[in-house]
Amino acid sequence: MITIIGILICLVILLVIAVGMTVTRNHEKKEYNNGICPKCGGNLRYFDSDSQGGRGYNCDKCNNFVWVSYNVDKPRKEE
Repeated sequence: MITIIGILICLVILLVIAVGMTVTRNHEKKEYNNGICPKCGGNLRYFDSDSQGGRGYNCDKCNNFVWVSYNVDKPRKEE
């Protein structure tokens, strides 16, 4: 009985972690918006990386900035 409870607790913890990662990735994808500023529509330009691998982007029009750590900022073709 104790083993089953332990397994269920581990599964719940793993589920919470997986859901948290998915929600965070989706939020970053929405904020990055394929390199288009979500506030003004300007272009987001890379400006820095942090020590953990996160990348910072800054809008060239309104100076809004976005930090991403998941792979949502794949290079896109300039139009």
